[in-house]
Amino acid sequence: MLEPNDWQVTSAQLCELFGVPHKTLSRWHTQGMPKLGRGVWDLRLCLQWLIQFLSEGAPPEDEAALALSGARISLTETQQRKLAIEVDRLEGKIYDADVVHQAFDRLAVIVVSAHGALPGRAAELVGKPVEAIEELLESECRSIGEAIAHAVATFRVSRGQELEAMEAAADEA
Repeated sequence: MLEPNDWQVTSAQLCELFGVPHKTLSRWHTQGMPKLGRGVWDLRLCLQWLIQFLSEGAPPEDEAALALSGARISLTETQQRKLAIEVDRLEGKIYDADVVHQAFDRLAVIVVSAHGALPGRAAELVGKPVEAIEELLESECRSIGEAIAHAVATFRVSRGQELEAMEAAADEA
């Protein structure tokens, strides 16, 4: 998630994003575009002001400049989202799809192998009291749960080792 300071930009950055010269930016500020301080702007507030400004009928030269800036803003937002996702991935907050698929494949093998043997063990209990069947099912469910917990713990350890290796490589670079 982007922090409030992530939206702060300089005058030069804002001019580049909006595709306008500094003179236009100064004029917009005179017309009410909010400014945080000397040469510092909040991109979100500026965008909100600009949308309002355009909806009220901006001069044609402003509209032409903004047609190009809309594409630049979309590109910048996309790059920020991509960077945030990459940071989350490196911090282990999210996993690549192939890693998740591998984990589910492991879990499926555990469940299928446990259930595959169940009919044979259950057949031995034919004619036995219901309590014995319930005990077997509870035991099987516990075994499956323990196997899944072990697989998840193993997965977390291996992922942690991968993250440590990536951090070490980044430190060396």
